[in-house]
Amino acid sequence: MRHKKYLIIIYICLQIIPCKSQITILAKDTNTSMRGLCAVDDKVVWACGSKGWIAKSVDGKNFRFWQPKGYEKCEFRDVEAFDSNNAYVLAVTRPAIILKTIDGGISWMETYRNEDTNIFLDALSFRDKESGVAVGDPINGEFFELYTFTGMVWFKSFKAPLDSVYNEGMFAASGTCMRVWGKRGFAFVTGGSISRLYWQPDYFDHDSVYNIDTSLIQQGNSGAGSFSFCWLRNRPNYYTPTCIIVGGDYTKENLAEKNAVIIKDGIQIKPKKLPGGYRECVEQAGKYYICCGPNGVDISKDGDVWESYSAEGFHVVQKAKNGKKIFLAGGKGKIGVIGSIK
Repeated sequence: MRHKKYLIIIYICLQIIPCKSQITILAKDTNTSMRGLCAVDDKVVWACGSKGWIAKSVDGKNFRFWQPKGYEKCEFRDVEAFDSNNAYVLAVTRPAIILKTIDGGISWMETYRNEDTNIFLDALSFRDKESGVAVGDPINGEFFELYTFTGMVWFKSFKAPLDSVYNEGMFAASGTCMRVWGKRGFAFVTGGSISRLYWQPDYFDHDSVYNIDTSLIQQGNSGAGSFSFCWLRNRPNYYTPTCIIVGGDYTKENLAEKNAVIIKDGIQIKPKKLPGGYRECVEQAGKYYICCGPNGVDISKDGDVWESYSAEGFHVVQKAKNGKKIFLAGGKGKIGVIGSIK
């Protein structure tokens, strides 16, 4: 009978906690903090980071690191790629730059440059090779928005529809504080003095802008807020996006309080079990959700109950857009991969 009890307990645990796959480290020990990541498929993966470093793999295993000439001091925080040749990278400030390559990174073209000392771009997102959105921290109380429909020329919104409050901004921690959806919609999350989810179903319709105060996320100081979000089962609603948001306070990376929230039909839902600390990125990965931060990686089936997956720290995670593998990137040029979460 005693053995039967043990078998029952083991069976229940296996039902609750998914089998854990090992995170394989593919690259490390480069003097850069990798925060931009784009896995096109299981083989083609781009990453970017501080000190002008860019990395690329064409086999999903081996990464080449290099610094484009003239951009060695850039803080690259986001990358969007479509194959092994076509990609964009975003440098956040002094100056803010959006670069484009069509030859796999051999050469780069500046599609946007802004020398304003107040500008700070946070994220970049594309619907296709030519249609993209970039967002930045507020200037004079208005969030900064850029659009392109050619992939080469960016224009600022002629009417800034999104007003901020004092000391509200975004976090360029993983390039996932903003995401696009549909033909013209996009959304982003903020932090600082207040933590909010903003969404604009049509960037041509400046009168239809919505926001929710995500009060279940840490806020009230410059290091706290919502850092990343992902759609819940990839089904953003036109008027009330359904999503999972993660964040916390980057000055208290082990604090496992008010660091995640689920938004459904405009209502905040506190997860039953929170991730294990401050989290910089969340991503849908097949049947699971995965989030990461400096002190580890967590997974969840529904965003409601999070379980520790690894104590290995990363800044950004992404499942291959056209594949099964999950790639992660972090400090000192570290890049890892998970074959799959079963």
